Amino acid sequence: MAKKKRRKGGRSEEIEEEEGLKFTFVTTPSAKAEVRIGAEKITILEPIIAESLDDFMRWMQAAGLSVAFHYNDVVVAAGIMEDYHKRLYEDGEAVFSLLIVARMQEYQKKLIEGGFQVEVFPANCSPIATLLGEIGETLFYIFEEAFEELREES
Repeated sequence: MAKKKRRKGGRSEEIEEEEGLKFTFVTTPSAKAEVRIGAEKITILEPIIAESLDDFMRWMQAAGLSVAFHYNDVVVAAGIMEDYHKRLYEDGEAVFSLLIVARMQEYQKKLIEGGFQVEVFPANCSPIATLLGEIGETLFYIFEEAFEELREES
């Protein structure tokens, strides 16, 4: 992950960038995430890494979401704050109110046990779902790595 400084509104903030498959992921001190795909930008106001699948489902319920996508070894759900397609094509920016990510292994166990109450589709069902899956997976591993470092320091 590369650290950079950028000026924003008269103040400078340190950002971290990580190159993904088709995007650049940027974390900022303001706790929101920005994803850049070429000139387009997607802003995620609240990236949430669920500690468990139960936590994932609670977040989904609280946000009023009923559909999630699985991508590689993560499950992802996104709440859209504004009309995604309209904003994306008009001004190159989409805003998601939140992106919730959990580990896929837990989802598979829960599915076998019969306790998962939301629809989960493969992310390859649409380009946007695939992109959200890639973003969610990147977020998940960035946070997982940070949590591991904190545990080792303790």
